[in-house]
Amino acid sequence: MSGSSVLKKTFRCFLKVRQLKLNQRVLIFGFFLILSTVFWFLNELNQVAVTELSFPVKYINMPRDRVLVNDLPQELRLQVQAPGYTLLRYKLSKRQVPITLNIESYNFSYLSGTEPPRYYLLSRTIRESLSRQMLREGNILSVAPDTLFFTFDDIVRKKVPVIPVLDIRYARQFQLSGEISCIPDSVTVSGPGAVIDTFRVVRTRPEKLTDVDQTVEETLLLEEVPNVRFSHRRVSVRIPVEQFTESSVQVPIHAEGVPDSITLKVFPSRVNITFMVALSNFSKVQPALFRVAVFFPEEPVEKLKVQLLRYPDYIRSVKFSPEQVEYIIEKN
Repeated sequence: MSGSSVLKKTFRCFLKVRQLKLNQRVLIFGFFLILSTVFWFLNELNQVAVTELSFPVKYINMPRDRVLVNDLPQELRLQVQAPGYTLLRYKLSKRQVPITLNIESYNFSYLSGTEPPRYYLLSRTIRESLSRQMLREGNILSVAPDTLFFTFDDIVRKKVPVIPVLDIRYARQFQLSGEISCIPDSVTVSGPGAVIDTFRVVRTRPEKLTDVDQTVEETLLLEEVPNVRFSHRRVSVRIPVEQFTESSVQVPIHAEGVPDSITLKVFPSRVNITFMVALSNFSKVQPALFRVAVFFPEEPVEKLKVQLLRYPDYIRSVKFSPEQVEYIIEKN
């Protein structure tokens, strides 16, 4: 082996040893740096700090004989003084436990001259109860908003009919065969007088039905109204549906309002009436159930208008022909 080769190997070994010692120093430095950071962080967590935390709020035990008519804050912002680890736990929490405000346990102040009556509660008066409820360590320095306002109105009750909101598409040759019914057909609503006085009906949530070919029975929820309570939350709706078929009858035309000394003759003397009828009612339809007439003209006209005065209420899409007829007047 030549001398130059020995020198090269010796130099490479020297570099490896030196690099190894350098890596060890870096590792040792990094370890003590991380360790010192951990000790510093733990020390900071033990220090008392001040920060702002937001909590959802839940209001309970409202007056039973009155109803709240204004919106209340959905969260309270608390300025909290506590050890760092306590604050960190709240900051890292994904979902805060809601604050519970028991309304009947506080003394409200009345704002004079307000109608309906308006009351207020200073947030500083609830700090002590919030501290007991939310913090094991630390203090609540302030609460925002600094004042909670409550507007109460007397509860008024009223019974109103229910109107189903329906969008119905029937299958071919099928139609509604009777009245749509609701059970119950009316509900009692209760709430602020100013709101209840405007109530005339209660509507259901919209319901869409397609290709309907038989009687339908559905349970529908009532449309919610802010600050209003219903005696029922849902109603049963019945929609009678039947298959319909086309039919027709021929009916004589009667003359109305004709003086006794005159005879009124019309041409043609009968009309053809076409209509849609449910299969269950098909055999009930008789010509005698219809009445068609023309009225004696006060002034001469070319033709008389035919009027359909009576027909069964269970038939649909009623048409008749002709709609006008010629006539002659004869003296008796």
